Amino acid sequence: MKSVYSDTYTSLVPHMFIGSWQQKTATQSVSLDGNNTLKCSNFNYVGIEFGGPEIDATDMEYLHLDIYPLSSFTINVYPICRNNDGSVNDQLKKPINLIANQWNSIDIPMSDFVGLNASRIFQFKFDNGKGETFYLDNLYFYKNGSSNGISSIETHKQDNHAWYNLQGQRMNDGAGSLPKGVYIHNGKKILVK
Repeated sequence: MKSVYSDTYTSLVPHMFIGSWQQKTATQSVSLDGNNTLKCSNFNYVGIEFGGPEIDATDMEYLHLDIYPLSSFTINVYPICRNNDGSVNDQLKKPINLIANQWNSIDIPMSDFVGLNASRIFQFKFDNGKGETFYLDNLYFYKNGSSNGISSIETHKQDNHAWYNLQGQRMNDGAGSLPKGVYIHNGKKILVK
């Protein structure tokens, strides 16, 4: 896990700031239910400068971000890196279709950014706006299995011959001796006529 902006995870960029390159967007930090988020209004473009060391995300598999837009639109997400020769690569974008009035939890495979020097990421850019308002939170890189600490537990399906009525009561006999009605057997609804 390598966090850029989140209350949940410790940020690797404590001196992050919003750049002022060709943007009309008004950006401010606001608290939503006690959680800091970035509110972007009149959105056309937002540049996020780390203001410190580059992030080495070569061992990360995904870029995660949460966006809450007040209207549906498509936003372009760009991780910006330095190439090995020192030049800047700011052309690798991923368009994301956002659904209005809900948190859109986005996980972009790092492999979608073909040509990204993931060892030298120092900025993010968001564009394609036409005056929208949205909230941005939880911007981080992660490796599969590292984002929430919850492990999967393997289970084996049991052969269950039990029948239940719609009140959840176990019935003693099979379908042949049950009165007419709807029952649940092996996770399926069954109508007995």
